[in-house]
Amino acid sequence: MHVKKLLLLLSVINMSITYGSELKSDEHVLFIPNIAYQTPDNKLAISIQAWVYEKERRPGMTSLLTKYLGIDKDTLTPEEYDLLYQRSQLFRVDSERGKVLSIKLNNTTYTLPKTDKGGVTNQVIYLNTIPSQQSNHSISYSISDLNLPESTNTELSFFSPDIGLSVISDIDDTIKDSKVLDQKQLLINTFIKPFKAINSMRDWYQQMAKKGISFHYLSSSPIQLYPALKDFMDKAQFPTGSVHLREATTWHSIIPTGDDSRNHKLSTLEKLLNAYPKRQFILIGDSGEADPEIYAQMMKKYPTQVKCIAIRNVTNEDEQSPRYKQLFAGVDSYKWQIFTDPTTIINTCAPRE
Repeated sequence: MHVKKLLLLLSVINMSITYGSELKSDEHVLFIPNIAYQTPDNKLAISIQAWVYEKERRPGMTSLLTKYLGIDKDTLTPEEYDLLYQRSQLFRVDSERGKVLSIKLNNTTYTLPKTDKGGVTNQVIYLNTIPSQQSNHSISYSISDLNLPESTNTELSFFSPDIGLSVISDIDDTIKDSKVLDQKQLLINTFIKPFKAINSMRDWYQQMAKKGISFHYLSSSPIQLYPALKDFMDKAQFPTGSVHLREATTWHSIIPTGDDSRNHKLSTLEKLLNAYPKRQFILIGDSGEADPEIYAQMMKKYPTQVKCIAIRNVTNEDEQSPRYKQLFAGVDSYKWQIFTDPTTIINTCAPRE
């Protein structure tokens, strides 16, 4: 469902964010949509993630980035160069450490922790009022400052009731054709080619969203790519939901190590499963990296919460491959699926109409 249509159906709690005294007028804030949930003591927890940065003039930085990425800048078409410049612009900024943001809600001000060395701050705000609707809806917040244009950053945290069904979805090669197995092609597709949606996945996700299923998108991509990913998901009409990207705010950390990617995904999965201990989850990813291994680990640790694992096959390994036989030994076959066409598993991994 398109984001504008979805927001018309959501109950929105308005929040305004004002600058703390240490934030300068030439500094910018990027918020990443996060989660909101009911705590065991019946409070509303709202997770906020923000990155503070300052734009800098850096002659030659684009050339340095293309050299690091292994892309020959001189061979790019004008259209490819424009995309490269747009998608790499947040890698040419300075992250601002020790900055303070204050969140004002219902005439109460909440101060976030000072930003770390990467310019990032995370906080959970607790309210005593739980939304009355037993359905998914959003909580909006935005920066409010007279020196900023009206169109400045506005973001959402997504509330899901304590009982229900959620999807945690990878992005690259799961909903976006990225070619993760070929690192050079992956970088080309990330920085100089239009993002390409996997339409069959979009159609499946839209069907699940109509049933009230919540969505959380999990990726090892760095937070600098969030604006481009948001634009892609909005245009492709993937259901809205929280987005969980890697907090890597330096240009030389664009490409994650295997440990960085794995640790990010494991810690995020733990966070989501612990935030919603009574909900069930469908974990959807692809076989190109470690999604099967990570998801199998989570299923064994949270067997009552992880309802199903669905792995999009991009490595030509079927269920009988040694990889999957080892990973899912002792796990009921209906709880994990390898697929190419998602229509073959719709009735297995999601409730029927």
